[in-house]
Amino acid sequence: MRAFWNKNGKTGLIDPSPEITNKSPSAGQMAPPVRLTLEELCCRFSPESLSFDTTANLPVKHLSVGQERAVKAISFGLKIKSRGFNVFASGLAGTGKDSAILQELNSIARSEPVPEDICYVYNHKNPHSPKLLYFPAGLGRKFKCEIKELLRKTAELFQKYYQSDYSQLLVLLDGLFGEMAQRFSTIKGLSDYLIGLKEDLFKNIGKHKPDDSSNKFSFLVAPEKYEVNLLVDNSETTGAPVVVERNPSYSNLFGYIQYRVENSFVVADHLCLQAGSVHRARGGYLILEVEEILGDLHAWNALKKLLRHGHTNIEYSPERTSMFPGVFLKPEPISIDLKVILTGDPVFYQTLYNNDDEFVRIFKVKADFAEQLSKTEENIDGLVSFIARICNEENLRHCDRTAVARIIDYSSRLAEHKHRLSAQFEKIADLLREADFHAGQNECSFITGEHIVLACEALKYRCSTMEEKIYGLIEDSTLYLDTTGWETGQVNGVSIVNNGDYVFGVPSRITARTFIGAGNIINIEREAEMSGKIHAKGVLILSGYLGQTYAQDKPLALSASICFEQHYEEIDGDSASSAELYCLMSSLSGLPLRQDIAVTGSVDQRGMIQPVGGINTKIEGFFKACQLKGLSGTQGMIIPKDNVKNLMLSDEILEAVKKNMFHIYAVSTIEQGLQILTGKDPGKISSDGSFQPDTIHFLVNQKLRDYASVVDSYEKEKDQYL
Repeated sequence: MRAFWNKNGKTGLIDPSPEITNKSPSAGQMAPPVRLTLEELCCRFSPESLSFDTTANLPVKHLSVGQERAVKAISFGLKIKSRGFNVFASGLAGTGKDSAILQELNSIARSEPVPEDICYVYNHKNPHSPKLLYFPAGLGRKFKCEIKELLRKTAELFQKYYQSDYSQLLVLLDGLFGEMAQRFSTIKGLSDYLIGLKEDLFKNIGKHKPDDSSNKFSFLVAPEKYEVNLLVDNSETTGAPVVVERNPSYSNLFGYIQYRVENSFVVADHLCLQAGSVHRARGGYLILEVEEILGDLHAWNALKKLLRHGHTNIEYSPERTSMFPGVFLKPEPISIDLKVILTGDPVFYQTLYNNDDEFVRIFKVKADFAEQLSKTEENIDGLVSFIARICNEENLRHCDRTAVARIIDYSSRLAEHKHRLSAQFEKIADLLREADFHAGQNECSFITGEHIVLACEALKYRCSTMEEKIYGLIEDSTLYLDTTGWETGQVNGVSIVNNGDYVFGVPSRITARTFIGAGNIINIEREAEMSGKIHAKGVLILSGYLGQTYAQDKPLALSASICFEQHYEEIDGDSASSAELYCLMSSLSGLPLRQDIAVTGSVDQRGMIQPVGGINTKIEGFFKACQLKGLSGTQGMIIPKDNVKNLMLSDEILEAVKKNMFHIYAVSTIEQGLQILTGKDPGKISSDGSFQPDTIHFLVNQKLRDYASVVDSYEKEKDQYL
């Protein structure tokens, strides 16, 4: 299989409209802003680039796509045997962490030795401390059966020789126990246990008469105490165990004591001991989700203690304190040598690393799963193989090449980058499942590109109730939004609304008012405690730009207020800082701004426009508002030039751009944006520090000079009266 990828990023695009082209600057003018062409707005993958008709006959590869760094880290963490080198697999949900870990584990674990069986038996010297025995894999089950057989034969000998030939009984019992001790001679502690068992049996024999009934064990006071508790049975295990614990409560991890009631009393003995995941994973590997185990701090602290010291006790768990036995047990501790793999979101890793000193010492290997992959031929092949595997494993209809091309586009859209793919394979798998449903509804044999589009539209429809409500308010003018005309000190920005399962853009008016003051810019959202730290930082940067540009020869005698009108949720991020600066300069210069152009992009203190996130969502949000208000053919959006690589816009917007009904402009400086919004030359600073007459900078500078003069006159006048 070979999925060719055209590296120039233009594969399969609609031909650009001849009217939408980049214009060269005229002589003596600054470089104008760039109006983007169709091929710059999206990068559609061409179905013709794929060398197959459907995924039905493609070879399926069980490989992690594009996660070589993380896989190497996991392999290192699993193979190094030094204490503390446990693994934290960090990455977003759906990036293939679990499958990559299990794949690597299975390849390593199958060649490793099977760990020992674990048994608890009655401790004749200290009944409150059950005795621990380790057996080679499979011998634990055999030992349990042989103890039962030993007791059965002991009962037979007792019934046969107790009255007729007691000395012969002793000889036969000695031989019986001796043979068993010989068979298990390599087991540490077993000889002492058998001696104690025999002594206890003789002690009980001396207290009881033989019973002629069919119950040959009635002479035993408490038959349960002679049974073996096979805590961990590895008789059917191949290689080292791999245990995945989805509910890592304390009891599920470290076992518990299962009480029983006898004669109205709650009692416990060695048979009440129940194994946990750490016991079953002994000598192997244990996979846990960090978010789940942090939900039980007792379990988390116990896990850290285990990984530090290498042994654990089965104790009365905090989850089972409603009943108290008449006898408290303290079983002998179990030595545990295992490798723990934690999986979770990167935020958990950072939080633990910065706040938990023990975490740093016991999870020394970080396997970082990337959120995005380069759009290389190798990774495209891997994605196609993943698609084929999901279709095979879940018995879905296979995809034709148009469906695969659409899925590749969908992956790039998730990654918000033309030349990257998303590593969130679970979302791609869900898209396949939904597309298969639509293919079935249409009685099609294969999933096509149309079914992928249907699945995306259906998902959007199910989740867009809030979006429709907000845009309904815009349509009926409950939320004010001008998409035509000109206004001074006002521009349209776009914010992102994240509902968890659905993200959409909402345009809103950003306004600024300027007046004489002490150089302060009032962030109304911040004053109302509706502004985040990053947004507050963005507003403060505006003062730096204004001071650097206009206050080299005079004080910045300016105060201003900036507001997101009719915006009632907290605002954060600096993506509106360029829009805020446009508003300030419009208010100062008196020049109105176009309301048919929305703006996004952050600005630095030099006036350079910086890229922002969610660029596709923001453009589509303003486009939808323009559709509701009516497309005029002049509407569009200003974006940072460095965001062009992130554009993967919808077919609807591409069609509007092709028809010259909507336009996307890319700018790299605040001056380029001002030129679009005002239609006026921003102007350049001269060698003497002045600005070209009748330009935007000139008008702003003149207003600030007027402010400074007023303040200076006021101060002089005030001094005369003092």
